[in-house]
Amino acid sequence: MEPGSALFGDATVLLTRVITKKAARGKSWAIVNVGSDQLFKVTLAGFSQEVLLADGTPLHKDGPDGIAGPLCFAGDVILPETDLTGVEEDDLLILPNVGAYCRAIGNRFNGQSEPGTLIVQENQAQEDQKKWLAYIHEDSYWGPIIQSYLPQGLRPSNNAQKVFTNQQVDKLRSVYLHKQCGADTYTFHNFTKLSEDQYEMTVAVNSQVSFLSAPLVMRIISDATIAVVVDSLGAKEKEISVWGSRFNVSLDSILRSDRQHPLDIQLTPKMTSESAKKREFIAYWQLGKGASHGNILVIV
Repeated sequence: MEPGSALFGDATVLLTRVITKKAARGKSWAIVNVGSDQLFKVTLAGFSQEVLLADGTPLHKDGPDGIAGPLCFAGDVILPETDLTGVEEDDLLILPNVGAYCRAIGNRFNGQSEPGTLIVQENQAQEDQKKWLAYIHEDSYWGPIIQSYLPQGLRPSNNAQKVFTNQQVDKLRSVYLHKQCGADTYTFHNFTKLSEDQYEMTVAVNSQVSFLSAPLVMRIISDATIAVVVDSLGAKEKEISVWGSRFNVSLDSILRSDRQHPLDIQLTPKMTSESAKKREFIAYWQLGKGASHGNILVIV
């Protein structure tokens, strides 16, 4: 018995979409938006994959047509033979039994990124089923190719092309960041502990500009996270050092500074052993109902 597939195979289905149809190799093909990046075991290891229409009807595994992924190489084939009668561009298709050896060995070949994950609670009547998004679709900006790259310009060099005077630099700088943002203030309201690791509150801001800048968001999140971590450790006041080691901040839309915004923070369990000198947590947060979101690696 192969334990991964036996235990988890049927726990996950993959939802994909037909992005185009074309003729090649003497047959008609439906090209979908997932391939060897998530279905390596199907396209290259030879596992058979069932494909369903959006209404749950299985596609035949024989016929004059085929289904392939978007990765532009001959082996990126999901269903080599089928009948695509009635299947059109933009249709949704369902791939069941992908809970093992799919996402776990997923890759970013040819610019692909990780899909989001929706959790559906089992053993509930359809009208009572609870659903929540556990992972959003991966933002390619946070991928290792971008984040781990060291540009040539950041390496030591003695080749100065232009030296600026202080007066020239002052004309280029942001007046807000240079002189005004230090006067921005904020207050927390309705600071509430929902569970051992989950907190919510609202934030009221008084800013020199009409929106929440990235530095101000980082101040707000850092301050709130410190309070959350200190409380989670059972302390009544801050008497310990709380250090943010990694910051991930995304500002997906503008948050206005003339109103209050909800802030939610959830901590992971402590990530070091009981004997370790340092304790680490990840604080996941969202501000303004997700308009800004990210996480902080916190060391105590």
